[in-house]
Amino acid sequence: MDLPIIASLWIGGSLSYIEQVCLKSFADHGHRTILYTYGEVTGVPDGIEVMDANLIFPNQNYIRHAKSGSPAVHADAFRYRMIEMQNVIWVDADMLCMRPWDFKDQWVFGWEKPGRLVCNAVLGLPRFSKTLSKLNDLCGSEYPIPPWAKPEEKARLEAARDAGNPIHVSELEWGVWGPAALTHFLNETGEMQYVLPQMAFFPISFKYRRDLLKPGQVIDEQLDDGCYGVHLWNRRLRRRLVTHEGGIAHPDSFLGRALARHEVDPEGAPIPDEPPASVLAERAEEEAKQAERAAAQAPRSSKSKVEVDDDEEESPSQSNNPHVTLTRPAAMDDMPLMMNQQTSHYQAIIDGLEGRTGNITGYLKGPAEPIENDNILVVTSMKNEAPFILEWVAYHQSIGVKHFLVYTNDCTDNTNEMLDRLEEMGHLTRVANPWVKDSGKKPQHVALKDALKKPCYHDADWVLTIDCDEFVNIHVGDGTFADLFKAANYPNVVSFTWKFFGNKDIHGYEDRPITEQFVNCAPEFIPKPRLGWGFKSMFHKSSPYTRIGVHRPLGIDDGEEDQVRWVNGSGRAMPDMLLTNNGWRSTKRSVGYRLATLNHYILRSAESFLVKRDRGRINHTEHDQGIDYWTRRNYATEVDDRIKARLPGMYEILDSYKSDKVLSKLHEEAVDWHQGKIKTLMEKPDYKQLFDDLTMVERPDALDIAKEAEQEAEQLKEETRAARDAEKPTMAYEKAQPLTSLRLVVAPETALDQPTHERFTDARGFANKINGFLWEGPANAVMFAPRSRRLVVAFDNVSIARAEGQRWPWGFKQLWQEMECSVLGVMAVERNWFRQDFVHDAMETLRDQGFFEQFDEILFYGASMGGYAALAYQSLAPGSNVLAIAPQSTLSREILPDEDRWGWTKRLDWEGRYRDVVGLTESAKNNFIIADPYYKPDYDQVSRITGDNVTWLKTPFMGHQLPNAFAVMNILKDLLYAGAGGTLTPELFYKLFRARNDLPRYQHDLLMEAERRGKVKSAIRVCEYTLKKRKAPNIQKSLDRLREELAALEGRKEAAE
Repeated sequence: MDLPIIASLWIGGSLSYIEQVCLKSFADHGHRTILYTYGEVTGVPDGIEVMDANLIFPNQNYIRHAKSGSPAVHADAFRYRMIEMQNVIWVDADMLCMRPWDFKDQWVFGWEKPGRLVCNAVLGLPRFSKTLSKLNDLCGSEYPIPPWAKPEEKARLEAARDAGNPIHVSELEWGVWGPAALTHFLNETGEMQYVLPQMAFFPISFKYRRDLLKPGQVIDEQLDDGCYGVHLWNRRLRRRLVTHEGGIAHPDSFLGRALARHEVDPEGAPIPDEPPASVLAERAEEEAKQAERAAAQAPRSSKSKVEVDDDEEESPSQSNNPHVTLTRPAAMDDMPLMMNQQTSHYQAIIDGLEGRTGNITGYLKGPAEPIENDNILVVTSMKNEAPFILEWVAYHQSIGVKHFLVYTNDCTDNTNEMLDRLEEMGHLTRVANPWVKDSGKKPQHVALKDALKKPCYHDADWVLTIDCDEFVNIHVGDGTFADLFKAANYPNVVSFTWKFFGNKDIHGYEDRPITEQFVNCAPEFIPKPRLGWGFKSMFHKSSPYTRIGVHRPLGIDDGEEDQVRWVNGSGRAMPDMLLTNNGWRSTKRSVGYRLATLNHYILRSAESFLVKRDRGRINHTEHDQGIDYWTRRNYATEVDDRIKARLPGMYEILDSYKSDKVLSKLHEEAVDWHQGKIKTLMEKPDYKQLFDDLTMVERPDALDIAKEAEQEAEQLKEETRAARDAEKPTMAYEKAQPLTSLRLVVAPETALDQPTHERFTDARGFANKINGFLWEGPANAVMFAPRSRRLVVAFDNVSIARAEGQRWPWGFKQLWQEMECSVLGVMAVERNWFRQDFVHDAMETLRDQGFFEQFDEILFYGASMGGYAALAYQSLAPGSNVLAIAPQSTLSREILPDEDRWGWTKRLDWEGRYRDVVGLTESAKNNFIIADPYYKPDYDQVSRITGDNVTWLKTPFMGHQLPNAFAVMNILKDLLYAGAGGTLTPELFYKLFRARNDLPRYQHDLLMEAERRGKVKSAIRVCEYTLKKRKAPNIQKSLDRLREELAALEGRKEAAE
C-alpha cells in the first residue's frame, strides 16, 4: 500500500542537523515529506518538498507562547487546519522516523504519558473526525476558555472576559491548543479508542531525553518493533547539545548513529549557540529583581518547631516544586557554620555562583509533618580496604550513621574478617556480593539491587551510598546529620558534591587517619570537564524513589515530583530537571558546598595508590588506574582541614574499636598485609616505574589540566574539523557495472524454515522486493541485496548485535544506496562471534553454488567481532580484499589463554571450522588490518596474522575503539570507499590518518607515552607540534620542564666524556 504523506512546519531560517535528520528519516523510509514555511528556509535535505505555509494558514503574525517564546501555539492551530485541508500526517520537526508508517487507520496519534496525555507531535485524523472539528473550533478564538479547565480557572478566565480583558491564548498554560486540547476532545468524542501505545512515538520520555545523547545502546535497548518514531525533544535537546556536548552529538549515541544512518553532517548545519529568547528575557527580569530578592533573604528569627507558621512570608521561586521558596530556612542563619577560605579568585567565583543560584532554585519550606531521621544506613562495596575500614566506619558513626550494609567481592586481604567482626559487634552487615564476573553487569549495581532485599534496608529511615574513600563533612552545627537536616528544613533527599583531595607529595603509607594526613584539595569551582563535581546522595525512605543508584536515588514515577524535597550541599533546592534524570555530576545550578562536602580521598599516598591500582576499580573493572588517572585527579592547590574539628568524636569510637582485642589484631594484620603488598608491588618493574613517576616527576596540578581541557575543547570545535577536511586527500571512487543477472542460490539445511526474528521483517521484505534473499539461523541472519558487480560482505560488530528494533546489515544505506554496491550482510542477534553452524554453512553454500563468482570485486569488512569474521570467511572467495578494524584472530583460550576481554565468549564453540584466522588469509588479494600496535590485547591478536598479502596499518596509541575514533576524525567513510573501490593503500591510509594529530587526547597520550619511555626529545617534539596547532598552557609547562631535563642530560653526558 502507498505510504501516507508526512508534513511539518518551519517558521523560517536555517534547519539545524536535528530537523534535517528527522525530516530526511521520513523520506529515506519512502514517505513523501512536505515542509511548510512562512519564510525562506535553508538547509533543507534533498527529497523534502518545501511549500508556502500561507496556502494553509495565511497569517504572518505568528502567535508565540509568552513565557517560553515558542511558536508552538501557532503551530498547533496550523496543524489542525492543514489536516482538515490535506490528507497528511502532521509531525513535529523533531520526530525521527524509525520505520515506514504503514498504518491501516487514518487516526494516527499516541500516548506521551499512558492514560493521561496524548501529544500532538504526531497527528493524523480523517477529515470527518469530530475531534478535528472541535480542535479547529477551539482555535477559532485567540481568547479560549478551555472546557477541561478546573472550575476556579474557568471562573478566572470568564471574569476577565466579562470585564473586557480576556486572556490571550499566548498567556495561558503551555499546550492549551495542543496536547491538553487533543487529549480532552479524543476522550469526549470516543476517538481515543485509536490511540497507539507510548512505544509508537514517545518511547523515550522527557525525563530521559538526555539518554538520546549518551554513547552506547541505552536507547536502542528500550525500543521494540512497535516503535515507529522517536521524539527528540528538540527545544531542550538543542540547548543540551550546545552547553554540554560542544554542539555535536557523540557519534555512538542514538542521535549520532541516526545522523550517520541518514547521512546528515552535523558540522554543515550546526545548532545556533545562543540561549532561547525566553531565557534571555528571564535573565533580564532576574537582574531587575535581584535587589528585591536580596532583601527577602535577610536573617530571620529562629523557630522552635519543624513546621513553618501559617503566616510565614514567602517569596516565589523559579521551581515548580510546591515545597520550594526563595526564603532561606531560619535555622540555616541561626546555626554556627564553618567556612573555608580559598584562593581569592576561586572564592569569589563560588560565592557569586552560590548567591545567584540561591535566587533561582530556592530553599525548602518546612514540611507538613516531621519525618523520622534516626536510622541512617550506609550501603557500600569494598575490595581490599582493610586498613582504612575502622576510621571510615568510626567517623560516620560519630556524625549519626546507625548501620552499614557492606558488599565485598574477591578480597585478598582481611577485609572480610574485619567486617565480620564489626558485624558480630552489631555495627554492620556484610554480604558476599552476588555479582558474577562474566555476567556483563557491574558489581556495585548488582549489590545495590540486592540491598533492597535486606532487613537493614527495610528498617532504615535514610539510605546513603558512599565508598570507603569518601567522608561526609558537615559544616553546620555540630557536624551531624541531624544538624544538616535541621538547617536544610528537613529534606527527603540530600546530595553531596565531591571535593577531590590530592596527594601533595605524601609518598609513604602511614597507619593513621587519612582525614588527618590529607588536607590539600581542589577549589570548589573547577573548570570543565568537572570530573570533581560528581555527587553522592542519601534519600529518605518516604521519598518517591524506589531504587538505589550509585550516585542518586532512582525509580520515580511521572507525577510524583511534587513529593520530592531534594537539596544540595548548600541546602538549596535541586533544580526541577535533576529530580527525574540520571545525572551524577553537579552543574552550576546544583553544585553546593556551604553546609556539607563529600571529601573524596581518591588517591591517598603514592604507596597506597599502587595497591589501589592492583585491586582495580569497583565498577569499571576493565579500566586501568595509572598516570593518567592520578594526574587528572591530583588536585592540591587549596587547603580544607575543617573535618579535623569533627574528629574527636571519631577518635572516641576508634579507641573503643581498638580496645577489642580481636578487632585490634585484625587491624594490625590489615596494616601488615597492606605494607607487604606495597613491598611486593615495588619489586615489579612496572609498578616501581609507576611509583617513581608519581613521586619524582613534577606534574601540573589537575586544576591546570582541567583549565587546559576546557580551552582545548573550545578550540577544537572551532578549528580542528576544518583543518582536517582541508588536508584530507581527494577520494576517487568509480562505481561498478550493474549486476544484470543473478545466480540463484538455495539456503543451507541449517537455515530456519520459517521467519523467527521479527527484527529482520523490514530487511526480509526489502530483499525479496529486489530479488535478494534473507536466510535466518537461530541467532544470525544472512541478507543479500543485489546492486552492482562490486560486492561488500559486511559483518556486525558487538554493539550492533545488541541493538533492538528492525535490523539491517552494517552500513547498509551507505554501501547499497550511496556506493551502489551489492551487499551481503551477515548479522547477529547475539554477541556470538558468528560461531554458529548456520553461519559456516551459509557462507560455504554461497561458495559452493558459485555466488561469489558473479562479482568483479569483493570486499570483506568488519570491526572487532566483525573483523574476525571478515578475515575468516574471505577464504571462501579467493581474490577478495579485506578491511578488518581491530580484529581478533581467535578467542579460543586454548590458543590465546590470556585473552579475557569478553568473558562470555569462553562458552562459545571454538573448535572446528574457522576457529582461527591464522592460515585462512592466504587466498585474499589484500588483507588490510587496522589496529593499535601498543594496545597489547589487539597486538597479541593481530601479530599472529602474517603473510605477503597482509598489511597492518598501525594506529599507535588509539586503542581498540577505532571505528568511533575514525568517525570523529571523519575518515571512516573514506576508508570504505577506498576499500570497496580497490584503491586503499598504506600511503592513502596514513594521509587520512593524519587527522589524529589534531586530537588533543591523542596528543596528550602520545606525550605521556614518550615520557614513560624516557624519550625526552620525542616528548619535546610532541609539545612543539601541539603548541603550533593550539594554545595549551599545560603543554607549554611540560615543554619547559622537558627542555630543562634534556639540558641536564646533555650536560651530564658531556661531563662523562
